[in-house]
Amino acid sequence: MELRTRKYNFWNIEGIDFSAFQILPIVILVSFLSFSCQGNSSKKLNDSATVKSKPSIQVSQQLQAFPAQYDSLVGWEFKNNSIPDWKHVIFDYDNENKLDILTFRGGNQRNSPVIGELEFTPKSLKLLWDFQTNVDTLKGRYGYWGGGAGWTGQPLLLNWSAKECKDVHSLFDAYKSRNKELKEIVQISLSGYIYFLDFETGKKTREPIYIANPIKGTPSVDPLKRFLLVGQGVPHRGGFHWRCFDLKTCKLLHEEKTPSSYAFRGWGASDASPLFSKDAKFIWPTESGVIYFGQSTDKGINQLAQAHYRFTVPSKQGTESSPSAFANLIYMTDNGGTVICFDVNNMKPRWHYASGDDNDATPVVDIENGVPFIYIGNEVDKQGDSGKSSFSKLNGLTGKLVWKYSKICNSVFGKKPNNGGILSTCCIGKGKMKSYVWTVFSRLGKSTSGKLVCINKETGTLKYEIQLNQYSWVSPILLYDQSGNGYIYLADVGGNVYIFNAETGEIIYKKNIGNTFESSPIAWKNFIIQPARGNRLLCFQIE
Repeated sequence: MELRTRKYNFWNIEGIDFSAFQILPIVILVSFLSFSCQGNSSKKLNDSATVKSKPSIQVSQQLQAFPAQYDSLVGWEFKNNSIPDWKHVIFDYDNENKLDILTFRGGNQRNSPVIGELEFTPKSLKLLWDFQTNVDTLKGRYGYWGGGAGWTGQPLLLNWSAKECKDVHSLFDAYKSRNKELKEIVQISLSGYIYFLDFETGKKTREPIYIANPIKGTPSVDPLKRFLLVGQGVPHRGGFHWRCFDLKTCKLLHEEKTPSSYAFRGWGASDASPLFSKDAKFIWPTESGVIYFGQSTDKGINQLAQAHYRFTVPSKQGTESSPSAFANLIYMTDNGGTVICFDVNNMKPRWHYASGDDNDATPVVDIENGVPFIYIGNEVDKQGDSGKSSFSKLNGLTGKLVWKYSKICNSVFGKKPNNGGILSTCCIGKGKMKSYVWTVFSRLGKSTSGKLVCINKETGTLKYEIQLNQYSWVSPILLYDQSGNGYIYLADVGGNVYIFNAETGEIIYKKNIGNTFESSPIAWKNFIIQPARGNRLLCFQIE
């Protein structure tokens, strides 16, 4: 399979200095240059209302530079003033002809958790295999966690050639000696195990790794498949840590205790899926408010640096969503409702935007005529037991709001909190489906139901919406057939699995499996891997 690479020639826009690298063959000049740190609209939104602010874009063959400007309202600081040297780091377009799924939602822009195409129009799902995880029966200070996987809990997919299998020392001998390629699943669990499974059969390919504490977020593997970064969601049997393993030997290379003394918050979970550069540098925001920068090596983590940021007070800067990236720009969201963009080449903030409430959904980057746009969604948390959940599109160069689509949702607080709004990560169409984006609203109105909505990317208007029996924190995936027609797969907390026609919203297939689904799935051709709460990991074959 051919891997396509592209070179970039970027520009300098108010507050955005892209002169360090290049994008070819065109340069986009953004003439709408009014810079806004907050970017909030004062217009009051009702349920399903839309606000538009369309940037004016011109295409030019000639490079033009604008004065560099940074967001002075963000107090961005590094511990001991130890600033990483990342001036040559560039995050490329997600590769659509990839062989692996190495992080949450598949890549830098967080919009590619699917490999391959369907050879037919999908009609139904068949359970191909069912792997059962260990179950942790301890009822501790933070409750009972059991097994299976929760939010976000997405599996990874590693494609090893027959030659590579021989060098993966921790594989069982049968896989190293069979002279055949291996598609290997990496699946974390709330039981504290990290499992390695044969995609085709669901059988173990090597012994699992045990960290003794529930893992909630999705792990990440570097592009050369040497290192595995794994977080931790709850201090169930000991304190908080994040860890780096040698992927081929499963040897522990580094264990970092959290929260750091540099943290604003005392909660040390790391549910975000870290982002790797091509040379195994990584960025990892955590719930304590500390953002870790490091370099993975065969001997451990080098050049580990810690950053945090503040506004007027250091409140709610912790992050549960995963960072996304394009070129030298990183996009993050936090529990306080802030979206922040910073430049990894000089480690300075570019802009920030206040969304209004907690952002646990990962920001997704979409490139339109060379310009990055960011899609974000907030939940109902700081607003109380009822409030407005908004799905928003931002200009990734300026932070300006392009449009916003909102619904009223509810949350439950107390011993068993349950948030409504948007907690899943959106999916953006390509090819025939390039005009649309899909997201899920949970706990609508005063109910526990959800809705899948299809939004026009250009206007922010609703194309259609589909009522779900129960709410869903699962991130939908978009499958394509060989003619470019799109199909949405989604599961909900009530155990329902769905296939929808992406163009029309027609329900093609729906069945209740009897499990609680919170984790996000991946797909390879006509096979879907879907984790569940309890102790199950399911492989569905699309028929």
